[in-house]
Amino acid sequence: MAIKTKKLDFLITQQIIEAKKELLCNIYTFLKPVNVAEFSDSFKFQKANKFKLIYGKDEEKITSKPYTRIEIKLRCLRQIEKFQKIKENLKKYCLDKNIYFLYKNFLNELILKRKLYLHVGDNDKFTEISRKIYPLPSKEIFQQALSILEKFCLSKNKPKLIRISSRKFVDEFKKLFKKNKIEDCEIVLEKAINSRVMVVRKIFGNQIKVHVRDNKKGIVFAAGELQITLQHELVHILRNKNGKKQPLSILQAGTAGYAKTEEGLASYLSIQKIKQKGISLTLARNALRTVVLFWALKIDNQEIYKKIRHFGFSHQLAIETILRVKRGTDGASGAVFSKDGSTYYPGLLEIEKFIKEKISKGWTEKKAVNLLLQGKFAISDLKILEKIIEFKKHNYKYYSKEVM
Repeated sequence: MAIKTKKLDFLITQQIIEAKKELLCNIYTFLKPVNVAEFSDSFKFQKANKFKLIYGKDEEKITSKPYTRIEIKLRCLRQIEKFQKIKENLKKYCLDKNIYFLYKNFLNELILKRKLYLHVGDNDKFTEISRKIYPLPSKEIFQQALSILEKFCLSKNKPKLIRISSRKFVDEFKKLFKKNKIEDCEIVLEKAINSRVMVVRKIFGNQIKVHVRDNKKGIVFAAGELQITLQHELVHILRNKNGKKQPLSILQAGTAGYAKTEEGLASYLSIQKIKQKGISLTLARNALRTVVLFWALKIDNQEIYKKIRHFGFSHQLAIETILRVKRGTDGASGAVFSKDGSTYYPGLLEIEKFIKEKISKGWTEKKAVNLLLQGKFAISDLKILEKIIEFKKHNYKYYSKEVM
């Protein structure tokens, strides 16, 4: 890669880091409603249609943070203004049109993600911004996902559910990190997350935090799913670590749209690890997220709940899936946060297509996976990236036997 390209990448990166000095809380913490328990109970009493998700008041402090929601919003506004200025100046010093394209799209996505904070509870605006960041998959993909749920419903090999303590889950992560020689990842117990686990890292930052749900009742997994979950999160960490070693900083930060490829790759490798006949719970859950996204645009929550339960999913999974697609809104029909339904299952299909195409050209599956592990980028970025950098494909310091 040309020296001028490295200098340009460094210049842009430093400006973005400077603009982000004011800390925010994680977006998913900010999107968590304060009445989740009541939301869950409303389905049992057939009152979900009238129930509204509510969020903390502007003057209230964020869970585990020393600042209030209004302070977060003000910081978002200032960051948006700074990002806009950086974007306007890109053309002045971007001699390489490919670098310009990557960073322009990256900044556009950063700005939209900041706007999500500003419009929590505003159904129309929040949904509009969400769909710009995470566009809806096609109706064909919806039908494919629905077909998977129908097959899962008919399956007689439903996995048994087990419950482990949050501490046990943390211990399993520690073993995974030790095995893969990953030393700079912190694991914390966190009550204010909806998912079982969440990998959090700062853009262009070095440290990664793994947040594990702190639940006194323990965490529920299908039999064998614990190792699959660890596998999934390992993909996020490996892409971050390998991206840091690449010539472009944006490959650690994550290009615009990288989430679809990353969640798809993590899902693909998790499903490969299962080696189960028929439809696995992991595949069914990913398909469910896409189907529920489409349902959420048209029908009410109580009806969605009935449909999910009809396919054989537990009450807990039904509530979690609906909550994930409704977070950031008041829960009304048509209001959605489109991330899950637009990334996991559609991303899986994208990965399957990519690997199939590479194998038809003489690649091995492992070689194709290795390429995708080299940083946080979207498959659609590869044509551009291969024009301006040489991937350090020998960089397998963090490559794990767990992955393939």
